[in-house]
Amino acid sequence: MATRRLTVQTDLAPQATLDGTREGVLAGGQAGAREETRPRGVYEPVVDQCREFLARDSGVHHLAHYTGGIWDFALHVLADPAVRALPGRAEGPDLRSGYRQAGRMLIFQVERVGDYLADLRSGTLVRTVVESGDCVAVYVSLRPQVALVGITLDPARVWEADRGMAELIAGIRERVRLPDEDLGGFRRNAVPAAHAMSADLLTVYGDAGVDPVIRRAARITAAEVGPLDLHYLAYYDDFSLKFSVDCLTHPDLADYFTDISPEARRAKYGEVGDRAGVLAGDFGHAVRLVSRSRPRRLVLDVQQGAVFVRWLDTGRHLVGVTLDQSMVAAAERRLDMLRPRFEELFPLPAGGVVPPGALTL
Repeated sequence: MATRRLTVQTDLAPQATLDGTREGVLAGGQAGAREETRPRGVYEPVVDQCREFLARDSGVHHLAHYTGGIWDFALHVLADPAVRALPGRAEGPDLRSGYRQAGRMLIFQVERVGDYLADLRSGTLVRTVVESGDCVAVYVSLRPQVALVGITLDPARVWEADRGMAELIAGIRERVRLPDEDLGGFRRNAVPAAHAMSADLLTVYGDAGVDPVIRRAARITAAEVGPLDLHYLAYYDDFSLKFSVDCLTHPDLADYFTDISPEARRAKYGEVGDRAGVLAGDFGHAVRLVSRSRPRRLVLDVQQGAVFVRWLDTGRHLVGVTLDQSMVAAAERRLDMLRPRFEELFPLPAGGVVPPGALTL
């Protein structure tokens, strides 16, 4: 049975049009659009690849291209009946403009966080995923100063859209003879594998008097952290570290520490955990024109591994790390397998009451 193809519309910024005089809409777009409006030659191959990607029903519903943080063109399937049928979805010029603005704001936050993560010496930030309750925004770097931001409005298709974006970027980079950076570690398609308890684990508790439930959670975590994929995991409650477990000194990871010590990286990961409330506010603000829900998942995918943040509820979150780029997806899946265990050990207060003084977006 043939796969249904979606109706794709393309908006062009003035600098991306053939005549460079005004914002254009390609054929099939808004009523009254000039049929002859075309992207400039430098953009045309990328526009064609992005159009085909969306038409195949990739799970991405809006895709925008930026140079130096400035919008060049956007493609979307927001007017397609299947997309309009999603709960609470609509399409119009104002909404499309909001999506493009959200992309610009996301790029601004990515640049700030990328500078902050430079101390890890794990390479530049090449992929960022912000997931809220009703949408996901995926930032991916094509090359320095050039990026694509994809938005999916269907929470059930998050992984499909994320993986599709990685494959799209690999195809575009191949066209200009740039190597595939294996964004998200999807190329290997690894899954979390069972492993023996690592003998090189370090568990750090945030409080002197440790609650027995915290110790139990740390033991559960220790069984999952190891040199295969998930190399660090920390749990925070009321914005304070309760414990962290890592295997950063394991001999199999020695090659990742030629110019930085395990202690320095561990300290930086702790800073990320301490700043999780700020990150939630910053990235929630960036995508507020697309979603009013607070972020619940953040992926900071650098060239060598990734940092993951999972918000369990306001003030409580997990921070996970892998140093192996080919195992980013596997490490994130392992983290997601652990999340229900934490929700079981640390249930929400009755009625889901948010702790006093907690961050709200």
